[in-house]
Amino acid sequence: MRVVVIDEPGSVAVREFPDPEPGPGEVVIDVRACGFCGTDLHIFRGEYLGDYPVRPGHEAAGVVTSVGEDVEGLKGGDRVAIEPNIHCGTCDMCTSGRGNFCENWTAIGVTLPGCMAEKVLAPAGQVFAIGDLSFEAGAFMEPLSCVLHGMRKIEPLADEDVLITGAGPIGLLLLQLAKLRGAKNVTVTDLREARLQLARDLGADEAMPVSPSPLEGEGRGEGYLAGDPPHPNPLPPGERESKDVFDVVIDASGNVEAISETVDLARPGGKILWFGVAPRGETFPIEPFRVFRKGLAIHSAYTSLGNSTEAVELLSSGKIRVEPLISHRLPLEEFEHAAELIESDPDVLKVTMVP
Repeated sequence: MRVVVIDEPGSVAVREFPDPEPGPGEVVIDVRACGFCGTDLHIFRGEYLGDYPVRPGHEAAGVVTSVGEDVEGLKGGDRVAIEPNIHCGTCDMCTSGRGNFCENWTAIGVTLPGCMAEKVLAPAGQVFAIGDLSFEAGAFMEPLSCVLHGMRKIEPLADEDVLITGAGPIGLLLLQLAKLRGAKNVTVTDLREARLQLARDLGADEAMPVSPSPLEGEGRGEGYLAGDPPHPNPLPPGERESKDVFDVVIDASGNVEAISETVDLARPGGKILWFGVAPRGETFPIEPFRVFRKGLAIHSAYTSLGNSTEAVELLSSGKIRVEPLISHRLPLEEFEHAAELIESDPDVLKVTMVP
């Protein structure tokens, strides 16, 4: 089978490997679609502390081709999606309900062979049936699971005014989920008008352009390009002191300046979710007294935690639309081109790799 292999930072190739064989409790899946995630990009660019080589890809869906012993509820021909994060279930983090911080964590596409391949091996417990959902939509199960986990931190949203900075794929998933959760008004900001129009099409009450920040080279989060970071403030500079107007502020950009301004944009008693992943080592000043005086609740979200079934249900029902988020479909051999698109093409959204 053909497999994408990142040998070392900046070096990638497609190689032939033997087809995997399922052991007890495992299944082999014929991969039909795999989303290109920011994690894949970080691994490719050397922003990964684990060992190389890495076989990337963790947002995937496909067809079960073979099952090992002791597998129940799955059979050859089943259409499925994969939850890549594997928790041991026995460590202190797992037994205290914090499995996303498992002390023995492993992950398909990070520490284990990934889904940018014709076939992948997965524990049966990490595999979820998707019925007649398209494979491309099924591959969104994992990122939507992460969004669901983050949204739990800031619910309830009924009758709230919500701001989302960054209209990349994650920001647009957050937008749709916020509307489903009953938000009264959702405002989305981004640098690019095409993304803002898509946000309007997906239910944004307001979609507002922002100007580039003078701080060059920051951030590689969802919604903004490296070296082209946002100024998230949707109000003119002269009105900055009167901008405490949102009950909930969600950063989906991962840009440190955007994150720093969430404190100013939230109204007293508001909630903040730092969802976008900022570059390791980047910092910004924050005034603790201002957080205290406004009584803000600041949250972050790390991966997902038992959200896969709900994600599949939302995708299957059509309540969350993902087809408009896919801008490119590429073969495995174009992994490096996909990385370049994500970093530099203003029109890119989600790149789906098709083995």
